[in-house]
Amino acid sequence: MTGYEIAIGCRGSAGRGHGAGGQVAATEETAEPVGSPDEKGLRSGALGLVSSVVIGVASTAPAYSLAATLGFIIAQIGLRAPAVALLAFVPMLLTSIGYSELNKADPDCGT
Repeated sequence: MTGYEIAIGCRGSAGRGHGAGGQVAATEETAEPVGSPDEKGLRSGALGLVSSVVIGVASTAPAYSLAATLGFIIAQIGLRAPAVALLAFVPMLLTSIGYSELNKADPDCGT
């Protein structure tokens, strides 16, 4: 079968050409699903070279930003730089805890 058959109940429409019992049968053409709903994960070959480069750059950008600016931070702030780094870490820690809790509530998010 290439589509879904839907029986739509029409009350009080007997004798109006809707068939016996007042129901209309409609066929809706849909695309065939790629895989079964039980399959999880990334489809093979879904990421090409450009996509992989974008993911790699996005993953390394935060570490590179820290390495590139650490010298300027120490030059401007001096010995208080570790305290500033710890203060900047607090919102990141809270955000990661939030994502952890979301993942516990819905472990299959994003797939």
